[in-house]
Amino acid sequence: MNRYTARDIVHGPITLGGMALPDLYAYQGIDKVHFFLGHLRLGNTVGDLKAIALSQTQLIAGAEVFILNTAHSLYSWMDSGWIMLVWSFLNEANLEVQYREKWTPQCYRLGDIFLMDYFISRNLTTNVL
Repeated sequence: MNRYTARDIVHGPITLGGMALPDLYAYQGIDKVHFFLGHLRLGNTVGDLKAIALSQTQLIAGAEVFILNTAHSLYSWMDSGWIMLVWSFLNEANLEVQYREKWTPQCYRLGDIFLMDYFISRNLTTNVL
């Protein structure tokens, strides 16, 4: 099979002339999300480590809103990591995460703003960010 074969043929149903091969990217993404959310909800040691990694990514992003439910493309300046890959897949699949124990930074004084949110709103390039 040629690598340029149309994806409709490769992944389409056999009844319509396709080969019905599974989309491995989707399977891998679903497994990542299942692993991530499963351990977060279990509250075991791995879940605690994933929660810490999520909080660290939230802090590095410098965003007021929960980052897993925002556009991944706005934060392309951040270093890639496992949480970033999950975030990217969630964004591509139009999925949102409901996580009660999420941590987001807060403004403590009147007139405070989140600098990265401000810089992103200024449409600066990835290199400048």
